[in-house]
Amino acid sequence: MIGLAGRFLGFSFELVKFIFAFVGLVELIALTKTYPSLLQRNRVICGRLRESINNPPLLAALFFGVIYLFNAALFFVDDWTYLAYITNWQHSTHLNFTEVIFGTTSADPARFWLSLYPMGQALLSDLSGIPGILLLGNYLEIFW
Repeated sequence: MIGLAGRFLGFSFELVKFIFAFVGLVELIALTKTYPSLLQRNRVICGRLRESINNPPLLAALFFGVIYLFNAALFFVDDWTYLAYITNWQHSTHLNFTEVIFGTTSADPARFWLSLYPMGQALLSDLSGIPGILLLGNYLEIFW
């Protein structure tokens, strides 16, 4: 939601990076205050996992979902589009909803308005110093 708010309000990518870091710090502090010992929670998670393994309809749904997800026709469909968004967001003075592929002043297609996975990739690329094309192509595919 931080990236979406940044696009609506026209924040710079630097400000969005700072807000991501600040929210992460607040969540880390809240997590340490809320769950001082995660041992009991781990037992509950293991128990629920054992229950899920004994559920054949759930396993069948997961199996077919994974097959559908890793269908070759779905791979790499929007890689170049996401790379354009990553590069644009990293080097823009303000985030907005303008189309970045052809450089026109028209609005983005509606399917990219809430598609903020490239915002996370842009953040990782910027923090690690790895170019977006290398990150997208070799390390972090959207359907990994």
